[in-house]
Amino acid sequence: MFPRKGLTLIELLVVMFLGGLILMVSLSFFTKNYKMIVRSSKEIDGAISSLNTIDLIISDLKKAGYGITDKKSYPPIFWDEENKTLTIKYVNYDKSDCEGVSFTSGDNCSYEIKYVFQNNNIKRTVDEGSDGSGTSAYLFDSKKLVVKDFTVNYDNKTKTVTFTLVVENKMSGKESNFIDSVECLNCE
Repeated sequence: MFPRKGLTLIELLVVMFLGGLILMVSLSFFTKNYKMIVRSSKEIDGAISSLNTIDLIISDLKKAGYGITDKKSYPPIFWDEENKTLTIKYVNYDKSDCEGVSFTSGDNCSYEIKYVFQNNNIKRTVDEGSDGSGTSAYLFDSKKLVVKDFTVNYDNKTKTVTFTLVVENKMSGKESNFIDSVECLNCE
């Protein structure tokens, strides 16, 4: 007899079966991990969107009252509970031609920012000139997040604004409550 060279059909089938089994287990492992990574990524994206919105609100609240000399006619902060609308007024001193300007309707230095809770989202309107015109945009991607609630409390004694934002992530169904406070240094 000749010395055997190569593999028999049975040996080849066993190796192919074991290789296929290893490939199936590996593919299943990678598929599960990929789905988990995609879901985590969407949850993180939602959290980042919420935190960016909070930073934007805080930034506007810190500017409230800048350049307003008549705070009775132009209250720096106003919360309309019925319409769920936060209004913030200030002079934008970041603009080079606004130095020393006082708040009045119609000039390009006076800003009125409105945050309106509607359609399970927060709509931000920036009214440059405080003349009733302005640009608006929703702050959340409604395919990913649902805003459940937005409330504001302004403590006139301490000049502190506390706001609560309740957001639900559509991917995970998890609800997050964000609560923050800002002292209005220019509201007196």
